[in-house]
Amino acid sequence: MANLCAELRMTEIKTAFSGTTCVFGVKIRNRLFVANIGDSRCVLAQDDGAGGVQALALSIDHKPEIPLEEARILAAGGRVQPLPGPPGEDCGPPRVWLQQVDVPGLAMSRSIGDDVSQTVGVISVPEIMEHEIQPSDQFVIWASDGVWEFISSQEAVNIVHPFRGNLHQAAARLVEGSCTRWKREEEVIDDVTCVILAFDHAA
Repeated sequence: MANLCAELRMTEIKTAFSGTTCVFGVKIRNRLFVANIGDSRCVLAQDDGAGGVQALALSIDHKPEIPLEEARILAAGGRVQPLPGPPGEDCGPPRVWLQQVDVPGLAMSRSIGDDVSQTVGVISVPEIMEHEIQPSDQFVIWASDGVWEFISSQEAVNIVHPFRGNLHQAAARLVEGSCTRWKREEEVIDDVTCVILAFDHAA
């Protein structure tokens, strides 16, 4: 990942105040390795034995308020606070700021790019989780943070489960459900991208 970030800085892409999350998986024989940077998320659905599915997290959202993440940011001279606003008003989630200036306001503690945030403890080091694939594993969802803003991991696998025989339709239903929640709660819609993979245990 360090090589990727170094290559990125050599391009014409302006990354001082822009960046991206990254979550991906690699299947090697009967093991699935998931690497995550930021607040996109990977969730696996397992048969619950009663006709439904149980969500299993295969990544951790890298938020500034997580104690270890916050400690790293504070040690690097950053601040972790919500957006400035009147006392008592909901100003949203904790964000990463420079010590003396209200920038950049990043709402995650790891990213690719975001060079200004990287000066105060935001890092591009992935966290890797390993999962041994089980016969009860049905499918995996990789999705950007907008999908998870108003939909929990368990809700997501419940939405996808009835359409697991048609993954294109399953993905469309999950995105549609996410957009509906966004329209109900906000005036804008964040990125709502997802990829779904089903296990073929007969293969």
